Amino acid sequence: MKRPVFKILTSAILLLVSSMPLSAEEPVYDLAKFSSAPFHYQVMARDIYNATFDHTRNDFKKRYIRSTDYYFATGLELGRWAGVQYTLGTHQKCLNAEFFVTQITNSFVSPYIIWSGTSEEFHRSYTAYYKPSYSLGAKFGYGFALGERFKLTPQFGLRFVKIKEEIADNSISFVKGARCVSPTLGGRIYFGIFQHLGISLSQEILIPTYRSNAFRFVNGINSDLSKNSYGYNASLAISVTL
Repeated sequence: MKRPVFKILTSAILLLVSSMPLSAEEPVYDLAKFSSAPFHYQVMARDIYNATFDHTRNDFKKRYIRSTDYYFATGLELGRWAGVQYTLGTHQKCLNAEFFVTQITNSFVSPYIIWSGTSEEFHRSYTAYYKPSYSLGAKFGYGFALGERFKLTPQFGLRFVKIKEEIADNSISFVKGARCVSPTLGGRIYFGIFQHLGISLSQEILIPTYRSNAFRFVNGINSDLSKNSYGYNASLAISVTL
């Protein structure tokens, strides 16, 4: 009989102690606040995610062309000559400006003149070839997006061409300072292969305008030289775009 009585007393004491308050004022918990907090943070997280990764607004969509960019291109230029062209350009809100230099490696128009005379310096004949050595210039235009990967940029510009004299005997020179400047009309089309890499094709027509006195002097003897001041050129290049 003693053991059941002991169990009853122990249970009663534990029930009494558990029902007593721990302090004078029992804390009140706002369950609505705690239940709404996780939902509030979930909403914030969702809004941040949508603002950052909302693909419907193309924030993180791959862009192959942009209205504002910078590009560097190098490639082969063909036309009146063959050479390697280096181009640095930019689009600012679609307005385009680029600067280029071409190292001419082979000229398809290389007129020659045979110089001779009776003085001591001209005691024999010399064959001099006149060919373009390098070209540089600038172009300006406006870029138009054609879909997601193509950009077309009509351009106008100015091209300077330096003519060099080649003689077997390098100690003699007959003509110095032969050069010409030609306005250009054309355009550039760019295709984005990756986000920051693509290929570009530039085409232009040269309009003869300015020729130096030395240029006109040589051209007066052999008119083929004037072909380096007008005509058609095109360049195909690999372009890095940022």
